[in-house]
Amino acid sequence: MEETKQPKPAPKQDGIGPRFLVSSSPHVHDGRTVGDVMRLVIYALLPVTLYSIYIFGLGALRVVLISIASAAAFEWAAQRIMKRTVRIGDMSAALTGLLLALN
Repeated sequence: MEETKQPKPAPKQDGIGPRFLVSSSPHVHDGRTVGDVMRLVIYALLPVTLYSIYIFGLGALRVVLISIASAAAFEWAAQRIMKRTVRIGDMSAALTGLLLALN
């Protein structure tokens, strides 16, 4: 059997340990924006959302609509209070509201 060589760990410097290169995510990028990914997840959840409305009736639709609207409103308000750019268009609040409604 052939023995493979294991790489040696970097020597410790000043007692800190090996140094690693840290960069922000995503490390692999395919050109999709946050809004694109959020929309894809919402599209994936549409069949189960429609089925739950079919099974539980219009009360489930009311819960979904209120949950999405309140998540968007609270995100908008929080971003305004913190003086940040309002990014309701990225659909992250809508996805959060939909997930909460489905729970």
